[in-house]
Amino acid sequence: MASGTSYDKMVDILLNTSEFTRISTYLEITAYAQKVYNFVYGHDADSATIQQLVTLSDKGEIIKSVINSALNTTAGTTNEFHEKFQFIFRVADSLNYKTYATLTNNSDNYLSSSVNSGLLHNISKIEMSKLEKIDINLATKSNINLNQAANIKQISISGNQPVKIALPDNNVNDFIFAYINGSISELTSKKANTLLMLTQSADITTAPTHFNFGIGNDFLGWTGNNSNKSGNKINTLFTADGGNGVNSISANFINTRTEITITKGINGAPDTKSIQYTSNLDQFKNFSLIDLYKYTGQISTLTYTKNVDGTISRISSVISNTLDYDIFNENTNIISGGNINQIGKAGFSFINTANQSKPATADIVSVINIPKEAANFYIGNRSDGPYSVSNVNYSLKFKNDVTELNFITNQKKW
Repeated sequence: MASGTSYDKMVDILLNTSEFTRISTYLEITAYAQKVYNFVYGHDADSATIQQLVTLSDKGEIIKSVINSALNTTAGTTNEFHEKFQFIFRVADSLNYKTYATLTNNSDNYLSSSVNSGLLHNISKIEMSKLEKIDINLATKSNINLNQAANIKQISISGNQPVKIALPDNNVNDFIFAYINGSISELTSKKANTLLMLTQSADITTAPTHFNFGIGNDFLGWTGNNSNKSGNKINTLFTADGGNGVNSISANFINTRTEITITKGINGAPDTKSIQYTSNLDQFKNFSLIDLYKYTGQISTLTYTKNVDGTISRISSVISNTLDYDIFNENTNIISGGNINQIGKAGFSFINTANQSKPATADIVSVINIPKEAANFYIGNRSDGPYSVSNVNYSLKFKNDVTELNFITNQKKW
C-alpha cells in the first residue's frame, strides 16, 4: 500500500464495502470462504483450500488469509501470477493509484517515490501493479526487480550504477519500451517483447554491460557514438543475447576493421592481394536481423603495399555510413571476433522506436555485398506516427545470387 494506508486498513475497507457486508450477513462460512476466494482469484477454490479457510472460523480472518496469499505468496505458474495480478490491479485501480511515477532505488533494495501519497515511501506491490510508465533514477548499487510491474509499457533508466535490472516476467502488454540513459551492469527480460534503446547519454564505452533477452521478438538499438570518423566504440566486455524469437540489433554496435595487403609482383608476375577482418561480432548472439535505422558506422580499411624494392607503404581510409555484409559470412577471413553466433543471417530491419519520421543519420546509408539469404527487409514501426525514410537514401548492393527482395512490414503502432 502507499504510505499512510496499511495492509490491515485495506482489509477493513474491503470488509466494510456493501458487497462484503451483504455476503457476510447471509452466507454461511463455507459459502463465504468460496465467495471471497472467487472474488480475489476469479475462480472457485479447490476443496482443500476451502477446508483450510473454514478452519479459521472468523470471516474477517478468512478474507485476511486470502488477500495475504494474493499479495505475498510467489506465483508458481504464469496463470497463477495473472490470477494474483488481476486482483492487485483492481485494488490499485479502486484506490486511484497513478500510472506514472519517478522512482529511485535505495539501499534497502526497494524503489522509493512520493507518488500516490505526497510522502517519500517504498513502493508497494499494489502501487507497482498500476504503473504504465516509470522513470528510474539510480542512486545506489541495489539491484532492481520489476516483476510486479506487469502493466508497464515504458521504462527510462538514468544514472551510472553497477546494478542488475530484471524486467517483468509476465507483462500484460504486447511489448515494453526501455531506455538506458547512463550505465548499468545487466538487464534481463525473460518473456516480454522488449525494445531496448540506448540513448546518447548511455555509457557503453567503459561499462561492461550485459543485456539478456528471453522469449519474444526483441530489439536492441543505439544511435552510436561515432565522431571524427573514429568509428562507434563499445566496451570489449559488453555483451548482448537476443534469446528466442526474431531479434534485431542495431548495426551501430558492430565494429569492423579491414586490413588489405598487396604484394607487388616481381618480373612481370601479377600482384597478390589478401584481405582479413577484425570485428566484435563474437560479443553478440541470437540476433538474426541487423537494424539499419540511424546507422552511423563506417568501413575502416588499412592497406599495406609491399613494393618490389622491399619498402612498405601504408594507407588508411574510411567509408562513412557503410556496412559490408561480408563480415557476417562464415567464409570471410576474420582473424579476431568472428561471427561465431550467426548474427544477421536473416537479413535487415528498419525499426523506428521514436515519435519522429526524420532519421538522425547521413543522407545516404550503404550496405554492400548482400547475398541471397540476407535479401530480406523487415520494417517495424513502433512509434505513434508513420514510418518514413524520405529524409535518407539507402544504397543496397547485392551479390550475383540475388534474384528477388523480400519486404515485411507492420506499418502500424505495435
